[in-house]
Amino acid sequence: MADILHVIARIKAAPETLEELVASMRIMVAEVRQEPGCLRYDLTQSEDDPTVLVFVEEWASRADWDVHMAGDALARHSARTRPEMVREIEVHALGQIA
Repeated sequence: MADILHVIARIKAAPETLEELVASMRIMVAEVRQEPGCLRYDLTQSEDDPTVLVFVEEWASRADWDVHMAGDALARHSARTRPEMVREIEVHALGQIA
């Protein structure tokens, strides 16, 4: 199969800081979409629970995603936000098998 890496990242946000968190994430999305190897980087929100945010990502390779994870866009997002803004985070890096 192709080397494309699919990533699903689910975030459960604190309701009281949801708007602030989403504002920072929107800035990050614009930056990440310019990164080498980024094929898709979408921020979505649950229609049933607005505090559930899901990133749907595609990267040209695992190496590109690894660079992204250590990159400036994530660091700037972390600097703009506080740990209590996120209640849970779950990240799945997925390879396509069919």
